[in-house]
Amino acid sequence: MNSNTPPWHPGMNMLNTNVVWQSPGEKVQFEKLMANPESRQYLTAKGWDKPEAISYKLNSHGFRCEEFDSTPCLVVLGCSHTFGIGLPDKDVWGSLVGAALGLKVVNLGWPGQSADYCFRMAEYWLARLPVKHCIMLTPPEGRIEIITQKQTETFMSGSVSNYYNPNDWFLSQWIMNGENHRINNLKNKLAIKQLCSDAGISCQIYDSDVDLMADRKNLDYARDYMHHGPNAHKMLAEKILNEH
Repeated sequence: MNSNTPPWHPGMNMLNTNVVWQSPGEKVQFEKLMANPESRQYLTAKGWDKPEAISYKLNSHGFRCEEFDSTPCLVVLGCSHTFGIGLPDKDVWGSLVGAALGLKVVNLGWPGQSADYCFRMAEYWLARLPVKHCIMLTPPEGRIEIITQKQTETFMSGSVSNYYNPNDWFLSQWIMNGENHRINNLKNKLAIKQLCSDAGISCQIYDSDVDLMADRKNLDYARDYMHHGPNAHKMLAEKILNEH
């Protein structure tokens, strides 16, 4: 791929859109929750019982944030926790941190992605945006990205990818080995730190498996009843700001 071409990511299929569902599965999950009295009561109390109560507005580059410009910004990297699945944009941790720091937020997160994805986005965009600060909420270790001829494929342990074949030696021995996941994850985090250092950008890195482990049941849920809710994002934002 030409180095001047923005790296591919799934949001490129949804440029300049404002969608209610990030994926068909999210809509199916919402309908199931609304059919259950307990979860319907929760969604109603949050004001999320109507589909349009939460939407995902994507810019011309396919990211859930405002258009890129010359305004000093905070870049946030990660997966669904950073993208903000099932949450209004104002309640997502990156938006909370950006508001507190007085910086425009460039949210490069996308659901289901890996630390490899985060590095690809950082390598390209950190050099092309007026970034003052970068924060990475590292996706789970067990995600490995492979670049294909057309786009990318993210493999996970027990992957349901159409390309997954348990009889393939590389997949069974490398992809399914947790130590490879740890090393790959660590290399990406160190590489992003170095990119930031080289560009004079301050950087903070957190792990979703560690730093976003608040008890969803005792706090709250996102609209899909799977991801963390506003209170967990607020707690994470406070932790980041206290360590900034």
